[in-house]
Amino acid sequence: MLSVGVLFFIGHSALAQKVKKDTASTKNIDEVVVVGYVKKSVAQLTGSSTTLKASDIDSPSAISVDQALQGKVPGVVVNTSSGSPGAFQDIRIRGVGSFTASNSPLFVIDGVPVVNGNNAVNTNITTLSALASLNNDDIESLTVLKDAASTAIYGARGSNGVIVITTKRGKKGKTKFDLSTSIGFQNEAYNKMNMLSGGQRLELLTEAVANSLNLSKDLAFDRIKSNNIGRYNLWDGKEYNWKDLLTRKNAGLYVVNLSATGGDDKSAFYTSIGYNKTEPVSIANPFERITGIFNYTRKLTDKVNFETSINGSWLTQNPILEGGSFFSNPYLTRVLLTPWARPYNADGSFNIDNFSQMTSIANTLYTQKNNINWNKQMRALINNKVDYKILKNLTYTTRLNIDYMFNDYKSYDNRNHGDGRNNNGSANRRNTQNFNWVSINQLNFVERFGSHRLDVSAFFEYQQNQRDYLRAKGENFPTDGLTNLDNASANYAVASNYEDWKNASYFGVLNYSFANKYILDATIRREGSSRFSA
Repeated sequence: MLSVGVLFFIGHSALAQKVKKDTASTKNIDEVVVVGYVKKSVAQLTGSSTTLKASDIDSPSAISVDQALQGKVPGVVVNTSSGSPGAFQDIRIRGVGSFTASNSPLFVIDGVPVVNGNNAVNTNITTLSALASLNNDDIESLTVLKDAASTAIYGARGSNGVIVITTKRGKKGKTKFDLSTSIGFQNEAYNKMNMLSGGQRLELLTEAVANSLNLSKDLAFDRIKSNNIGRYNLWDGKEYNWKDLLTRKNAGLYVVNLSATGGDDKSAFYTSIGYNKTEPVSIANPFERITGIFNYTRKLTDKVNFETSINGSWLTQNPILEGGSFFSNPYLTRVLLTPWARPYNADGSFNIDNFSQMTSIANTLYTQKNNINWNKQMRALINNKVDYKILKNLTYTTRLNIDYMFNDYKSYDNRNHGDGRNNNGSANRRNTQNFNWVSINQLNFVERFGSHRLDVSAFFEYQQNQRDYLRAKGENFPTDGLTNLDNASANYAVASNYEDWKNASYFGVLNYSFANKYILDATIRREGSSRFSA
């Protein structure tokens, strides 16, 4: 059989060429997995890991990358601590490892362990995930290391598993711009909880009085009116569904990202700026975040490569006092408030006088409007890396990385109604400043001979973390318009705390393989911490 290929181009004559036999060629490209300090091909892996690409975690409704993990990785359970935007996600990799210590995994961004956890400085408010500072659109891949074989390189810190995040890098070619926007809405996953109407509450109250006093329903109703049971005489006869009043329907999601990437034979860059505004399903104020990143790689000489990454963010979370019985917690009060309680007066103002007589619970619409409760976070992640090729098979790598985080929390309970009424107004201010830096020096030797492959790496890592905490509160304010602590005149309280710890580690990794079938992977690590006594 004769095979002939014919090519046509506009403005040119046709060209026919006999096709030669077996001209197709194939080339296998090994998939590479980033495990933090090193990169390995899938064929060289001996531990258990799962890698997600950017498309796997692309979800506009997921503010933080830990939230985007839900249901994506086998053996990983993600439980949210709150339905509020930006809340901390409780992650468990292959179950619980300790009954008393932390079970949270270690997070590594671009090869460096970073600060993670709940950054809310008040235990009574909505949690705040440290990973809420990252823009999911800037993430290239995410690898979950699950077992001891894959996490051993991180020592004791990796005992609960490790999640390795790699941000996007520049691509060679003409500069390309990408603009993406997402607009959506969200509602409560379960909204079939039906509340009592005003008439149903009266019917239930009448039945309760009749049963307890052994009366007929008519006499029980007369007793309710004469004794003002349940504050019946204050009821205007109208019905108010507080679940609907304190729940935001079709809460908005607004995401905008603008990025650019480009490069040549010696350098490449990736940069982006992003904005996220997410409304909670309660009537609290929205979560807002601005992020920016600049990643740059440069081949300085034939032997020296340089990389830098600057990742900054600024966010505002408007948390809810979910950790206790507070009048400003709409998730609590919406199921406790009586349907007889009128939210507004006839002139449209908030009803607080009649409200206080009707129920011991405050008008949450008023407290949400007149109280202050916000959590602001500024974060900067700076990663620098230099590779020096000493010999053909020997490379020296040094990294210097900084993770700076500042959290500022302010609350104010108004003087007139709710939690601050008895104190004539009360305010809290809490600041946390965390400075974490890591230095990593690495020697890597790779040799291939025949079907044999040997990869040996030696590391020295030094980490220092400094945390400064300040808290102050005060009561008795002259007006709700002056909410700073210098306007308080009673019950001052100030507390502070400072932490400074250091880790130093030596470790080595050996990977040997024969014909990509028989693999030996060994890790040894020795580390010391200033948190243990000498």
